[in-house]
Amino acid sequence: MKLTIIQSFAALTLASLAIACGGEGSAPAGSSKPASSAAAKSSGAPAAKSAAPSAAAASAAPSADAPAEKMELVEKDLSKAGDKFKGWVAKGPADAEVMEDLGGARIATKKVMGPGSFDLAFRMDKPKVKDLKEGATKGAEIGKGKLEWITDSADALEWSVEANGKKMYFFHIGMKVEGKDVTCYLVSPRDSEADYKLHKEACQSLAKKK
Repeated sequence: MKLTIIQSFAALTLASLAIACGGEGSAPAGSSKPASSAAAKSSGAPAAKSAAPSAAAASAAPSADAPAEKMELVEKDLSKAGDKFKGWVAKGPADAEVMEDLGGARIATKKVMGPGSFDLAFRMDKPKVKDLKEGATKGAEIGKGKLEWITDSADALEWSVEANGKKMYFFHIGMKVEGKDVTCYLVSPRDSEADYKLHKEACQSLAKKK
């Protein structure tokens, strides 16, 4: 079991580095659930003639520095994830699917990475911080990524990996909810700090339905 955890997180870190180098996000290996759409993009269109943009067009174009609109989250019933999650709820996007996957309850949009995506899971156990840390470290070393620990405690591990100027965020956070040990974690890493924080906020929404 220990080797599996270490190897899987080394692989996940390597996959995040590949995405940072221009790859496309997809569901984790072994999951039959939502994957990122990998539609091929045609590159045969002729180059457009250069022209100075009009003032109206320039003013209508969003600024590259403008913050993305925060995704709206709604209450999702986790009963589909099996008996352990009957009567439990957590927040996710309206178009996200709830499923039993990866040993717990997963809330994921069809595309699991990139703008408008969401991919979060809950498991009824404590995070295996030591093994997670070893796996993340090995993956970053092999992929030559810059690893930074954001939180490193007995019940939570949050980290980022940077490659080619792009940073990916990960977390596994232990919580006590209704007297039960729960791990809330990112299934797919996030490529912005805002998205990472949004998913952390969603962790705190886990509750027994009243």
